[in-house]
Amino acid sequence: SRIRTLGRGAVLGELALLTGGTRSASVRALRDTELVTIDRKDFEGLLRDRPEVSLALTRSIAGQLRENTSGGDELEPLPGVIAIVPLDQGARIAEFARSLESALSDHGAVRLLDHAVAGGNYSAASPVATFGPLLDTAAADSDFQVLVTDSADGDWRRFCLQQADRILAISGGGADLSGMDLAQLRGSDLVTLIKSGETQTDRRFTTTLAPARMYVVRDPEAGSDIARLARRLSGSATGIVLSGGGARAFSQIGVIEELLACGIEIDRVGGVGMGAVIGGMLAMEMGPDEIADRCFDEWMRRNPLGDYTFPRQSLIRGRRLEAMLARTFGQAMIDDLPRSYFCGATDLRSGELVLFRDGSLADAVSASFSPPVVAPIAVRNGQLLTDGSLTGGLPVTDMAEQNEGAIIAVDSRFGDSEQAGRDGQEVPGILEVFSRAFLVRSDSGNRRRTPSLLIAPNTGEVGMLEFHQLDRAREIGREAARQALEKAGDSTEAEE
Repeated sequence: SRIRTLGRGAVLGELALLTGGTRSASVRALRDTELVTIDRKDFEGLLRDRPEVSLALTRSIAGQLRENTSGGDELEPLPGVIAIVPLDQGARIAEFARSLESALSDHGAVRLLDHAVAGGNYSAASPVATFGPLLDTAAADSDFQVLVTDSADGDWRRFCLQQADRILAISGGGADLSGMDLAQLRGSDLVTLIKSGETQTDRRFTTTLAPARMYVVRDPEAGSDIARLARRLSGSATGIVLSGGGARAFSQIGVIEELLACGIEIDRVGGVGMGAVIGGMLAMEMGPDEIADRCFDEWMRRNPLGDYTFPRQSLIRGRRLEAMLARTFGQAMIDDLPRSYFCGATDLRSGELVLFRDGSLADAVSASFSPPVVAPIAVRNGQLLTDGSLTGGLPVTDMAEQNEGAIIAVDSRFGDSEQAGRDGQEVPGILEVFSRAFLVRSDSGNRRRTPSLLIAPNTGEVGMLEFHQLDRAREIGREAARQALEKAGDSTEAEE
């Protein structure tokens, strides 16, 4: 886990020198870094002769203690220096860089530097001495420095990779570049340019690079896709996290409808349980009406939970459920989705939440949605996977880790108006009893970080298996979103 991020002039290892112990944490360089070391004898002499150093260290340690007691790991810092590197001959680097520069300019000042700009006073004997001041000057008057390289840049390319906070490796589906060392790009972000008519990304580099993030830029929608990429890089990308809740999760359709109607761009989607199903369709860029139509067709007309069986492992066979997911998501891969997407499933062996950020969308949603006892358990790579709602009731923290922007959480699991067995309301049947029991277990789930906005539709009048209440649940979601947005707007005005 990330404890904190250090910058130029920061001190590390001071506690070990003060206490005589050893360091308890490791350090990883994000950029090419120079370290100045000092041994214990010189350190003690410095403290004795320079009291102001002792005071500065005391303040630094106090600040660290304050940060540590605030709870949670530090978020990944936003990138200032962004390097663009081609992976193949179809990458169209210059065109991509100009488009990214334009999109990033909506979020701050941008300086675009390429080899032509950097090579004016180039000295092969000391490339860092040549390029370093150029980057420092750009950083002084801009928020983002975009460094553009190509396969033949040599020293400039190495300098860019050493200094970058974030590396965007660009694949355009062309022939491989000769002499490309992919090992030094491992862990970078992978951007795949998809030509008109293509539906899937080129997966040559996915395994080799093990990318931290993946982006898709489609040819006809290049403008909107690059704008979304810029929002994610600048920490301005709104994400939505969707809970489980069975039929109550249909209220999420109404929430999404209201958010989009208010002009809120949703760039990132995460979900568990039924929220993984709704979120998967949203990540495919289905609109609220199309999502509702598909839910009507699959959950009211076909009923994927209706193939009951003798309960040796589960109450349903799961064949209808798998057929529903195949019809809904087809061969879609998470890597290819326009919106960033993840869903979570619970591993019954470890009790941990297992996240799916790539691979088959249908398979991921199947593992995340299938409630234990009710539906068959998915067995993958030695893991026993079932409904992600068990351990990830509202996985806000998992989305927040990448620090890409505000997060709206939608919790559809519980309703304030529930009074089972009273006021004429029937006690729920066996399937709903199972579902509610598991959701109660998850109520203390994965919400270590607070969302920017929490929307909790009052779905008490909708039973968890009352899929025929699709329209009513959707309206409840719309109303909950309106109220939450109005309240958030009132709070903002009051603060101003």
